Amino acid sequence: MTDIGIWIDGPVPSEAQIPAWADEIASTGASLASLWCVGDPLHLPRWGGRALLLATKALRARGLVVRWTIWGDSRPAKIEEQRAAWAQIVPAFWAAGEPLAEIEVDLEEAWRDPAGATLLAQELGTLGLTITACNSVPGPKVSKAVRAVLDLPGVEEWTLQAYSQYTEKEWTHDPLVRPVTFQAYAAKFAQPLLEAGIVARWRCGLITINQAHPAPHPRGIAALDAAADEALRHTDLLCLWSWKHLRTQEAVLDWVLGLARV
Repeated sequence: MTDIGIWIDGPVPSEAQIPAWADEIASTGASLASLWCVGDPLHLPRWGGRALLLATKALRARGLVVRWTIWGDSRPAKIEEQRAAWAQIVPAFWAAGEPLAEIEVDLEEAWRDPAGATLLAQELGTLGLTITACNSVPGPKVSKAVRAVLDLPGVEEWTLQAYSQYTEKEWTHDPLVRPVTFQAYAAKFAQPLLEAGIVARWRCGLITINQAHPAPHPRGIAALDAAADEALRHTDLLCLWSWKHLRTQEAVLDWVLGLARV
């Protein structure tokens, strides 16, 4: 069966809401819930310790693997602020005897300095937090800053955000950002690092909104089908952006459930 992850964003549920919230996520057939711990400012977590504990336990009890996705900001001061914020969260897990989740780092425009990788791993390691995965956008080449994270011990999985979509934003009008084309490009982008043993596996990130592609490309669910089919030619690991969007689209939820059964 296809291993489907979902980035779980949207409002943080109250304690009373967590059981129903977890039931709804589990009903999609997903196997991985990557809790979006990106707050305001981005490098600081939006979950408190008790809420994250209850949410993590509830999802695990329903059979899902749980990750915590954090925002990568390679500036030393931001990494230290991130460490200090997580130091307020993890004691709730120690007290409850609940294992910490693996960390996934989102490496985007704020991740610029290769030296940040070692510092981030050291800072989080003092709390028992282990970076096992990262995600980034496939580009012309792998940046030195992203490569430094991929080279860390324990980082085995790399998600590439092959978000084929069409909006008013000019970059989405690039012919590369179409269903099939972008997923094939991501697979080609990942291949050298897989062959070199830098990462053990890659996961294809897909977006579930903005699928009104221009002709002759497919649109809507047909566009999602085309993107997923191409991704699954190269990997059996997918991750969907995002819970906030797909949970309100019945047709997309049905599509996810069907995909999980492939």
